[in-house]
Amino acid sequence: MEGAVTDTVNGFKDKWVLTYQESPEDEETSILLEDFDPNASELPNEIQLGDLSGFPSYNERYLRQFQYRYMEMRQTVSLQTVIPTNCGTAIYSIRLNSRFTLRRLPFFLMACWEISFSEYLIIPVPCYEIYIICGIRVVIPVIKVMIIRREFWFGIWVFIPLPAICPVAPAAGFGAVRVGCIKVPIFGLWLKEVCFYQCLNGWNRWKGSYVRGCRKVRTPCDCKDVLDIDPAAPSGIYMVYPRDRLGGFLVYCDMETDGGGWTVIQRREDGSVNFYLGWDDYKYGFPDDMTGEFWLGNDKINRLTTQKDYALRVDLQASDNTTAFALYNSFSVADEDDKYRLSIGGYSVTSTAGDAMTAQEVGHNLNNLQFSTYDSDNDIWDGNCAERFIGAWWYCACHDSNLNGDYDNDMYGKGVMWKQFKGLHESLPFSEMKIRPTG
Repeated sequence: MEGAVTDTVNGFKDKWVLTYQESPEDEETSILLEDFDPNASELPNEIQLGDLSGFPSYNERYLRQFQYRYMEMRQTVSLQTVIPTNCGTAIYSIRLNSRFTLRRLPFFLMACWEISFSEYLIIPVPCYEIYIICGIRVVIPVIKVMIIRREFWFGIWVFIPLPAICPVAPAAGFGAVRVGCIKVPIFGLWLKEVCFYQCLNGWNRWKGSYVRGCRKVRTPCDCKDVLDIDPAAPSGIYMVYPRDRLGGFLVYCDMETDGGGWTVIQRREDGSVNFYLGWDDYKYGFPDDMTGEFWLGNDKINRLTTQKDYALRVDLQASDNTTAFALYNSFSVADEDDKYRLSIGGYSVTSTAGDAMTAQEVGHNLNNLQFSTYDSDNDIWDGNCAERFIGAWWYCACHDSNLNGDYDNDMYGKGVMWKQFKGLHESLPFSEMKIRPTG
């Protein structure tokens, strides 16, 4: 194919387009390469919330608090040149990305500079594509693009004492000197040498750094973490990231009951949601709206309860508006391979609802039992407890509790039941299950 690739590169925001002309008289053909921004005319200054800004469901107050603790400024500049090759004009580009991150932690600010270089060699390769159109063989000349990429990265942490921990300083300013250091775990991710400082009047120079891979800002792994980050956080929907690093998901946090920090895994309140559902529904959870009735999902409950030691609290309300709760100091759920087997114990004597999950009556202790639905019968009874009692639960043979039962159904054992509170002939209008770390 005759012709050559021009040395023109048109820059668009987040786009690179290579312009091709087979001859000066032909119209240009624009070929989209990749999502780049090579022609930045100035350095953008942006303060962002980092990855968290992508989750609009974060509580607004939490985001404001997070912004106070975590700020980020990014700068990007690109340079490019044209290189002739034996198959056309290639484009060489080097892109410099720099990012400054500021994190506010107790007693000091933690700053991180990241610098990365990305090199690209973009080579146009003339070739042909053959099509059969209405039985006619058509040869169309096209340009394929080969991209060779190399990337380099390094980062530097710097720790700076917080001015707020120093006394009111004279006009000359203030300073701090390091008086000692200890090694402690930071958020369970890696060991860091934390240093203590003595505040001084007047200016004192201090600096220190070490090369360390910059890590993401602390992300909460449950509602207790959210509360620790922002003690004034109200109840609502938040994003949490379990420590298995499989990604985050939304949960409803109860920040009021018994000191707050509870991750709610189930709620019944008005019968608006059908809970007589199958295995996959309980695996993934339902519905998406967690402000009303919902089941968080067995997969998510498993991911939460395998990262720490958790307690389970069950809040109940009867038709006569009396309330009660049951507290278990040990609660976890296994994965799907083990049918979401329940491990529960440590019924608290402070509870008022009675023990309907680890009762010692034969056939009614739910500890070490697998989860059952109408389409996956894993109880120890000859029949199917989920079918008989219109629910889904860790049935034994069968139950003293049936919180996922048929709402407003007062037939024996088929409603939202907690035997030790109101027996098995009264379906409770409200139940809420929630978990919180015990440590």
